[in-house]
Amino acid sequence: MAWFLVAVLTLSAVVASWKGTRIAIPVAAVLVAAWAAAAIAIGTDYRDADGFMDCWPGCTALQNVAGFVFFVSPAMLVVLSASRLAAWLTNRNKR
Repeated sequence: MAWFLVAVLTLSAVVASWKGTRIAIPVAAVLVAAWAAAAIAIGTDYRDADGFMDCWPGCTALQNVAGFVFFVSPAMLVVLSASRLAAWLTNRNKR
């Protein structure tokens, strides 16, 4: 399921950035806000959110989400930035 979510998020980031800056900026803001929320939950040990690394097989939903968001959000931000750069370069060459 996690790999499916990563694939969907990657495709969504590419489509959002290819459509233009009006969509890419809010998507980037949501990714940064989600990562910040996960980092705060992990840093303050909110309901043992920092235990996502060693909780298996008894992980809570919060631990699963915190770990997923903490690692996937930066990767999606990189995908978003790279695809936005590619879209800008291809549109620049058409003019």
